[in-house]
Amino acid sequence: PNPTSQLLSLEITVPTTLFDFRIVDITGKVVISKNNVNQNTIDVSELSIGNYQILVKMNNLYYHSKFIKQ
Repeated sequence: PNPTSQLLSLEITVPTTLFDFRIVDITGKVVISKNNVNQNTIDVSELSIGNYQILVKMNNLYYHSKFIKQ
């Protein structure tokens, strides 16, 4: 997992204009959810320190990754 304290960068390799994402904590609670996003950087500075998972929906496909907020 990627440790981060402020910004989470997404590596998006397929051309797209918009995507949706959710960030969930270890209990499964959605802590950030945004639709129609077109930036590859997400500000996570307001999250508490801990482990999280990001779920991305793009072009009707779903991707997920874990990260650590420091």
